[in-house]
Amino acid sequence: MQQDRMAHFAIASFIDYFNELQGFKIIFEIILNKSESLITNGKPFFLHFDFLQNFTDLLENINFYVNLKEVFSKEMNSLKDNISDRISNLSEIEIKEIDKITVENIARNLKNILDPEEKQLIFDILTLNFHLKCINSKSLPKRIKGITEINNIIQKLETREKSTISNAE
Repeated sequence: MQQDRMAHFAIASFIDYFNELQGFKIIFEIILNKSESLITNGKPFFLHFDFLQNFTDLLENINFYVNLKEVFSKEMNSLKDNISDRISNLSEIEIKEIDKITVENIARNLKNILDPEEKQLIFDILTLNFHLKCINSKSLPKRIKGITEINNIIQKLETREKSTISNAE
């Protein structure tokens, strides 16, 4: 028990120190594409989705010790909006490289960090944006996958609605 408290204290101290060094600010600037040094050849630098997944995994773990939504409310909302925009603006090459699981993991991590009322909505919006982007892809397998996934979402919603109606009766 004493060892657990010491570990929690050490992690909380590290998070506080990292924040004092402006570590979170720098990472949020990179992710939110606000850093001037990230513009190369007139084009903004975009982080690979694997990094976004790893970073949102880290944020979810940190959120266990520090309520990130409370401490970084503006940044967290910007992060959610930026990731949503990032998904909406995927290039054709990125659509081919990114899989559904990566996008769902990012959405799930954000869902676990942000407002409880928004949780399912955040997940649904991010995954739907990705599947809609897949439908518009030039790659036939990605278009088929996008249509299939949206069809699965519609079937889940219909099932959920039917069970809600039958429970109300």
